[in-house]
Amino acid sequence: MPNPTYEAKYGRGPHVSVDAFVEWRGQILLIRRQDGTWALPGGFVDPGEQLLDAAIRELTEETTINMSPADLRIAYRDPTVVFSDPTRDPRSHIITHVHRFELPAKIEVEVRAADDAKEAAWFTDVGPLEFYADHRQIVSAMESGASAAS
Repeated sequence: MPNPTYEAKYGRGPHVSVDAFVEWRGQILLIRRQDGTWALPGGFVDPGEQLLDAAIRELTEETTINMSPADLRIAYRDPTVVFSDPTRDPRSHIITHVHRFELPAKIEVEVRAADDAKEAAWFTDVGPLEFYADHRQIVSAMESGASAAS
């Protein structure tokens, strides 16, 4: 059920968002949201912004990852996977486009939470974590090599 307060402020949607599934040395990058749950770094697409640009912007804003947008573009791997179930997010009908980034093992990657993230961290085992909305299912699908979703 959509959140009436959210929809009164932002409209009924559907809304367009992006998430970054980032892999490095067998780990995935997650952020802790203000509500304490874990999620992929991501957020809403700005007007006039392309999806990959939005994913890189959100990844950089929330994790201050020490890689340039150009290097992140090189690390991006097709295809983008779309998750569009109208009930996937408790706020409203939010369609997310998940972008996979495979970072080279030979580089040192540093992350630090910023923007609306409380924490940014690498994980090899996400089992015990409490996830926001459907992010556990998204992580599972992406780890399984998803190329299409709904």
